[in-house]
Amino acid sequence: MQLQQRAADDCERYLTAIRRLAPAIEAARDRVEHERLIPGKLLDSLHAEGLLSLWLARAFDGPELSMVDFIRVIEAVSALDSSIGWCTCIAAGYARLSGFLAEDAARRIFSGPRPVLAGTIVPTGTARRADGGWRVTGRWAFGSGIRHSTWVLGLCTEDAGEPQASGPKPLRLALFPAEQATVIDTWDAMGLRGTGSHDYTVEDLFVPDEYTSPGLGEHPTQPGALYAMPLPSVFVMAISSVMLGIARGALDTFVAMAGRKRVTTTGGLLRDRAVVHDALGRAEAQLRAARAFLLEVADMIWTVAVAGETPSLHQRALVRLACCQVAVASKAAAQTAFDLTGGGGVYAAAGLERRVRDINTAGQHVALHTVFFEQAGRVLLGLDPGSYRF
Repeated sequence: MQLQQRAADDCERYLTAIRRLAPAIEAARDRVEHERLIPGKLLDSLHAEGLLSLWLARAFDGPELSMVDFIRVIEAVSALDSSIGWCTCIAAGYARLSGFLAEDAARRIFSGPRPVLAGTIVPTGTARRADGGWRVTGRWAFGSGIRHSTWVLGLCTEDAGEPQASGPKPLRLALFPAEQATVIDTWDAMGLRGTGSHDYTVEDLFVPDEYTSPGLGEHPTQPGALYAMPLPSVFVMAISSVMLGIARGALDTFVAMAGRKRVTTTGGLLRDRAVVHDALGRAEAQLRAARAFLLEVADMIWTVAVAGETPSLHQRALVRLACCQVAVASKAAAQTAFDLTGGGGVYAAAGLERRVRDINTAGQHVALHTVFFEQAGRVLLGLDPGSYRF
């Protein structure tokens, strides 16, 4: 009971911090977009409030927020600014790796005043066995927040230097100081421009064993529910919270605008049109329904993990369905807000065109692909999902 109260207090403290930071986030919005990174002063504030370490292990004085609380916090940040929300989600989410590394390595990575881990969990690198560690070579895309990171991760396929049985090669996550990676300026993107999700590369870099982790989170080094949940489920729920936040920001922006914007043809307020009432009501209902589904499955997965059990395939299918539905409902809500605004919505000052670009960029993430509707449907019918990363 005491632990539950602490968790609730932590969540409310972070939500209060976000409300306090709202003016600074809004003031930095254009700079974030144009410079494709989070300004140093704002980054300091995010660190100071603990928003970039939401999933840091308690062993290292982290809060280990529950899945539901993590969603609520990231949603709130993303409603203010999409790119800052995305970068907060990635940094705070990767702090979870503190529970999968050797203690000394985790302490070194996540100590200091401004630790940020960036990178991607797509296996486009190779790790070749060496004495006491691995020699890593690779190029990875979508390194969100890498310009302000202190450490970088790269997912690799293992090359043990010996003949291997048929089937996919084992995976190994390698972590290395940011200065050892070369950042390639590739992020000229439609949306989420402020995330600076550039490519990065290393060549024949030695990474000691203690700064690697086998697989994709199957071997935790810390106790607790946060580390017992399957990574594919955790990751897709985390980025879905950004989608919810962007959509919430779009609808709230439209509601504020509708009370002062007049329709060119009639001179009446936008908020007085019946077509607006209907479309806004539907968008609000669909977004809230998707959010409720996501929070339901997040609580379900967390409860299973607290009990020391493994989520069933059916439960993981429900997670995929909830996250895919969040993507669909969130994109539809943002688009509705944009459409209802009319010609005024195309101006950057309206605050809607960027959110539409951002939410469509976020929705392109492979973890939110509509193929997971099909795979989850297979599971509901008692079939194999057809994907090992389900």
